[in-house]
Amino acid sequence: MPLSKPFILTIGCKIWPEKQKQYVKLMQQIASLSKKSKYLSSFQLWNNLEDPEVYIERYEYKSRQHYNRFKKDKKELKKFMPLVEELKKIISQKDIQQNLWHKLF
Repeated sequence: MPLSKPFILTIGCKIWPEKQKQYVKLMQQIASLSKKSKYLSSFQLWNNLEDPEVYIERYEYKSRQHYNRFKKDKKELKKFMPLVEELKKIISQKDIQQNLWHKLF
């Protein structure tokens, strides 16, 4: 059986200083859900050193097929929905177009 390589998605978005605490809190919740996900193998979040308002999100799926299944798994996505709705309120509309969750929902 061939070994599939991980599929990595890296996304950046700008968060205004007054919204950073809310954003980090939501991302911590997403990270804890990601650990329980049968599709994701890891999730990381960090600041861009040149611009502290920019956060980089890195999602590592077990394979490209796992990513495709994740997008179609309504039961799995439903767990993330409340957090995604909160994110939409925090991230500016221009930047949310770059956000993974905007593309999935």
